[in-house]
Amino acid sequence: MESADLQQLDGSVMEGGGQILRVSAALSCITGTAVKITKIRAGRSTPGLRPQHLSGLQLVSDLCSGSLQGAALGSTDISLTPGKIHSGNHTADTETAGSVCLLLQVSLPCALFADASSQFCLKGGTNAEMAPQIDYTIKVFKPILEKFGVHFDCDLKMRCLIIFMALAKGTSRIRTGPVTLHTQTAIHMAEQLTQAKFTITKCEDELSSNDTYVIECEGSGASNPNL
Repeated sequence: MESADLQQLDGSVMEGGGQILRVSAALSCITGTAVKITKIRAGRSTPGLRPQHLSGLQLVSDLCSGSLQGAALGSTDISLTPGKIHSGNHTADTETAGSVCLLLQVSLPCALFADASSQFCLKGGTNAEMAPQIDYTIKVFKPILEKFGVHFDCDLKMRCLIIFMALAKGTSRIRTGPVTLHTQTAIHMAEQLTQAKFTITKCEDELSSNDTYVIECEGSGASNPNL
């Protein structure tokens, strides 16, 4: 598609943040309108695509079998030519603490226009700064959408518990899905700075899937006179 056929959108208008990108990408996917977005996040201290924005764009493009051009970290110009929205299993991983709630914000509207239900595996931060919190998403956003006839389930796999397990007295265990490099890094640093010892064991019982693990920690027993 020639650039003249793309709807040109200025990413620097008004607040000049990622919201322009998310709304534009979602509506492009839903309406079938090809878009070119320039000056992405020009109003931010670090303009251009960050990992969360890039993951969201790739997720939307995957949802609609679209053609995504210029999508790379730091990019300030992208174009998206959407195809037909389809249901299925979709994964997005920011590989950082980038907000999973913002990934949901850009993808959920698109999924509602698919021919069947979809499943998303969204990996990133649950309580990132300058983003909706997972607790708000589950306890406020979800019930409000249900009043409009929109229903979705949200299964929270893991929060940032590693530091608390490391400081606790005694043994603590959590059952989780695949242990990401992000979690492994947190465990490594906790062991470096405390006396805590972590072990990761693959679950073998009949209730477990192939990707179920137990993280166990012998905590350092840090004392806190204020508690």
